[in-house]
Amino acid sequence: MVAIPFLVLFSFLPNNTLLPPSFQMAGFTFNSLAASPTPVVNDTAGERGYRFSNAGVEVALPATVDAVDLRACSFASPVSIDALDQGGAVVSHQQVANNHCADFRLLGRNIASLRLVGGNNEGMIVRIGIAIAQCGPSHG
Repeated sequence: MVAIPFLVLFSFLPNNTLLPPSFQMAGFTFNSLAASPTPVVNDTAGERGYRFSNAGVEVALPATVDAVDLRACSFASPVSIDALDQGGAVVSHQQVANNHCADFRLLGRNIASLRLVGGNNEGMIVRIGIAIAQCGPSHG
C-alpha cells in the first residue's frame, strides 16, 4: 500500500491576494461561511496563509481520511477547529489560542472536512496535509 500526500499551502501567493468565497486548490474545496470580509492571503507574524472571517470556513478534503495535519493561527481571539465526517458529525476537535500558531494532527474516523470558526476575522490556515492510501499493483 502506498500513501499519496496532498498538501495545500498559500506561501506561493502574494501577500494581500483576495480569494473568492468558494474555490478549489490542490483538491481541497474552501467555502467561506460569511460574505464579508473577503478571504485573503495574508502575512502576519512571519506566517502566510488563508485568513478567514470570524464566521469561519469549511474545507472539504479530496478524500476521507483518518488523520489531517494542519497549521493554523489566531491573531485576535481563539479559533475552534472541528474535523467532520461525511454526515457532519464532529470526530475530532482542537483550538488555537489567541495570538498563537500551532501544528495539529486531527485524528478521527472518515474525516471528510474541516470547519474553522472564530479568530475575530484574524484566523488563518497556513497549511493542510493529508495522505490517501492507494493500493498498488502486486508485483511478484
